Amino acid sequence: MLTMRSLAMLIPILAFGLVSIFGPPRKDIPDDTDWWSLITPQGYLFATTKNDKPALANFTIAGIDLGPGSFDDVIPKLGVSTVVMRGQTQMSREQLCYRSADGSTRLIFEHGERGEAFYLVGAGKDWNGSGLCRKSEIVIDALATQSGLRLGLTPHEVAKILGDPCGESPGRQEWLWAGQFAVTADELARIKQRNPSLAISDADLKHSQRELKAIIEVRYTDNRASELGAWYQFDDSARFDK
Repeated sequence: MLTMRSLAMLIPILAFGLVSIFGPPRKDIPDDTDWWSLITPQGYLFATTKNDKPALANFTIAGIDLGPGSFDDVIPKLGVSTVVMRGQTQMSREQLCYRSADGSTRLIFEHGERGEAFYLVGAGKDWNGSGLCRKSEIVIDALATQSGLRLGLTPHEVAKILGDPCGESPGRQEWLWAGQFAVTADELARIKQRNPSLAISDADLKHSQRELKAIIEVRYTDNRASELGAWYQFDDSARFDK
């Protein structure tokens, strides 16, 4: 006989099983109120470009590192949430949002033709669809990237992690990395894990160069980070230069 406690433990398992079969709930929101999105067209501030390969620790949060297939890792890690769909063609994007218990911190993952991204957004400015953010114990006010980027940091503290910004304006800083980079052993492992049917040998991958572009944007309120966005794009795993 099932007790209330057993039933409470069983419900998330059943829910995840249904999601595995039918997929998560989805909602089409045909607007651009997602002001934090780096996939949507906006006036970037870049005056320079960083030519060194960006540290993946800056693009890893809640145990998820950005890259091909990373969006599929979100629900198994943070739980079922509604997939919000916005935009068309190259601007089309899918978003999954999670929030802290009191709603003061939101963590959004985003996937689109133009790359993968995540965002940390503080309280105070909502958007159409922000009410769909699912509560998660993983999302807390102190949530940070693997490198230590988080809400509440000062520009000086952010610069200690990322170096000088490539562009800035009052209350906003941006960093841009771009170039051809070799595939590392760690990247190879992630590519293989996320793309089991990849018909390219390990030797080919290890000697391949990949075009990579990455952006980090931080917005500040009262000299403290109130929004942080990280966007990561490299050639899909079918395109390599031997």
